[in-house]
Amino acid sequence: MSTLKLLLGVEESATTLCDCDTVAIESEGDVDGSALLHHFISLYSRGQNRCICISFSNSFHHYFIIGRKLGVDLMKRVSSNDCLFVDGMSQIASNTPQALWGEPKHTTVQYLLSNEDEILRSVEKFVEEKMDAPVLIAVDGISEALSVGVDTNTLYRFIARLQAIVNTKDSNSSSLVFHSHVDAVNDEGAVLLNRLTHRSRKLLSVAALPTGVSKDVHGSVTCVVPKPLSSDAVTMHFKRKDTGVVLFPIGSVTQ
Repeated sequence: MSTLKLLLGVEESATTLCDCDTVAIESEGDVDGSALLHHFISLYSRGQNRCICISFSNSFHHYFIIGRKLGVDLMKRVSSNDCLFVDGMSQIASNTPQALWGEPKHTTVQYLLSNEDEILRSVEKFVEEKMDAPVLIAVDGISEALSVGVDTNTLYRFIARLQAIVNTKDSNSSSLVFHSHVDAVNDEGAVLLNRLTHRSRKLLSVAALPTGVSKDVHGSVTCVVPKPLSSDAVTMHFKRKDTGVVLFPIGSVTQ
């Protein structure tokens, strides 16, 4: 985890992303960068900060299982009102709002099309309960949301309003992190992802190795500053483990 902090320019002792108020994670090729999203959720949780997870790709159980491997009990944190989970993926084919977790205000992708304000009010209420506590808003599955019909302008506005919530926090250690698969969108979706990237402080681009996955290296992570596009991009290799993601310099090995 400390290497990932170093890649982002965050102090090793930090329990937040500090001034990285918006981080975009993009997966390219046959590799899944959501492991980095899980890292950030566990970072805030272990530091006794608050988290909001909005997922268009997985159920709460998925995040709970991975969190447990990373030493975080998301079930307990939800029960103590330190974590809010918004399920955007349950019963996509239905137009009927259904609560999967928490009160009925947490809704489906289809419901998001016409009830964006309701979800944002839920997020704002959660944030305002403890204005001095750093909050991570993690959005997983941008590409999946597009694939089931969420309008690009609706999704852009939704992310922009989440970013505004983060930026108005009293604490300067609150952050918005969102993950997408760049290969899984059409041309209109690609334009949206490009717009979202340029709203970000840092971009973590996760790519498969040209030679394919090996037992020692599962892919590469490149960190760049989107605006203006920095020439000081830093690339490292990574390996997924049950306890998280290990990053290491290209050419070296990890155990």
